[in-house]
Amino acid sequence: LSARLDDPNWIVQVAALRALVELGATGLTEKLAQLLGSPRKALREACAEALGDLGDERATSLLGDALKRDSDEFVRLAALRAIHKLDPPGARAHLEMALSDSSVHLRYFALRQLAPQMNETDIPILKQLLNDHEKPTGENESMHDLAISTLRRIDKALASAVLDAVALAEKRADA
Repeated sequence: LSARLDDPNWIVQVAALRALVELGATGLTEKLAQLLGSPRKALREACAEALGDLGDERATSLLGDALKRDSDEFVRLAALRAIHKLDPPGARAHLEMALSDSSVHLRYFALRQLAPQMNETDIPILKQLLNDHEKPTGENESMHDLAISTLRRIDKALASAVLDAVALAEKRADA
């Protein structure tokens, strides 16, 4: 089955990847690293998912590179999810970087993962996100909404002060 990863047909490669993950295959990190550079975004996305599912923490740096460099937002999202799956505590730097990604899907995933662990030191990040009113398809909350709920969880009085300042700035801008 792992020989199918060399098949020139990318659909066969994706199917082989998924089957190998289901079977709990090991020792595939180097081969998947090569496929992570494929011109086919579906194959790159499947590779990122597989690297996360196979559990080899050595893949974190490969996934970090894909997160920084891949042009496709869903490949980057798969890489970020895989990094988070492989090393949740170590994923924080990648998640914080994703908060400024052009893709709302990455920003949303990142904030959903970071929000429970955010504290007063993260208020500057949350203040910036208050200006982000984008909402991923199928979600009920925008980035702005998530930032507000996180601010409220951190410190109600401080959150109120920040939210009041933002509301005042918005009123001035509208005037």
